[in-house]
Amino acid sequence: MDSNSVIIIRETAEYGPAIFGAFVTGLFLLLAAYIASKYGLGTYFRRREHEQIIRRYLDEGVDRVLAGVNQAQGVFIDNHLKALKTLRQIEEGQKVNIPVMFETCGRHILALTPFNKINYLMGDQVFGRLIALFFGIIDGQSVSLEEEFQQLHIVRTEKGFAKTLSPDLTVEEMRVSLNVGYKKVEKFFPLSDELQQLASILEKQTTLSWPALSQFKNLPEVKQSAKRLKKIYAELKAQSQQPTKNNK
Repeated sequence: MDSNSVIIIRETAEYGPAIFGAFVTGLFLLLAAYIASKYGLGTYFRRREHEQIIRRYLDEGVDRVLAGVNQAQGVFIDNHLKALKTLRQIEEGQKVNIPVMFETCGRHILALTPFNKINYLMGDQVFGRLIALFFGIIDGQSVSLEEEFQQLHIVRTEKGFAKTLSPDLTVEEMRVSLNVGYKKVEKFFPLSDELQQLASILEKQTTLSWPALSQFKNLPEVKQSAKRLKKIYAELKAQSQQPTKNNK
């Protein structure tokens, strides 16, 4: 064995453990980086999935319907107050602007997609049916009010008070009609609370996934909400089937 071979053997003996240690360390670092990357990406995609669900079902679903319901309630209340004010002006002999114009709900709030999202979350069609019925009643009442107030036929009595809105409708009859309409719409007011609660339940979810979303309807709070809405819907349906005085 020559001197060069002896030098190589000595260097290998001296640096071999250090080389092996560096190799093992590098292997562990690579493994750690792989695990971190894998689970980090998993966490990232789960967060993205959750954010996507929240955007679609809360921002573009529940919140949009809630805004529409609040708008419709505002339209109804504004029209109701305007009608009452007009009746008072007629009774007091004040000048009335004719025709009286009443608001209607915007067509955009009747878009089906947000309602379908709520139906999916609830696992039931009752929410969509109630809200569609609500908007229909609001717009129907707006049209009726505009027709009834379009041409005011003011007939004064000996005391100087106007008694007639049209040839067949008195002020008192109109007040009764307004009161009946208000009581009918009042039954829908809990819709806002139920929508707000549904939004709150969604907001409290921290790790929503598409499979988990299909089980959202099984949450106790969601089931209770559906139960309350079904009760309201059943009462409204029964009320609509009752014969009126004209049909008796």
